[in-house]
Amino acid sequence: MNSPDFYNWCRLEYLIRRASEFLRNLLKTQWTAQSNQAWKDHLSGKDLFDKIQLKPKKNVYNKPQLSLLKRGDIKNWDITLLKNVLVDSDICGDDVRKNAEELAKKRNELAHNAS
Repeated sequence: MNSPDFYNWCRLEYLIRRASEFLRNLLKTQWTAQSNQAWKDHLSGKDLFDKIQLKPKKNVYNKPQLSLLKRGDIKNWDITLLKNVLVDSDICGDDVRKNAEELAKKRNELAHNAS
């Protein structure tokens, strides 16, 4: 288990966890700034779900993602769902949207690299 591939996998896993944590905190901060209310899992998730449903979306959500979004249990959202919510909602600016998309893109490139 001392192979370079194993260590690279561990680093990637660490990076993904930190990136997810960063996006969660960013989403909560943006939500609080816009709504003047702290994030409350069920209530905030439902409100955010309703807002996203009312506007044209850039991303497609599958049933499990929609269920997680409605529940608002943000600690269970992965990078893809966090990125989609940031991109499709109106709670952040274009720079945040662009950076969230870039982060998810880099994560996918690293995670799906065959070597």
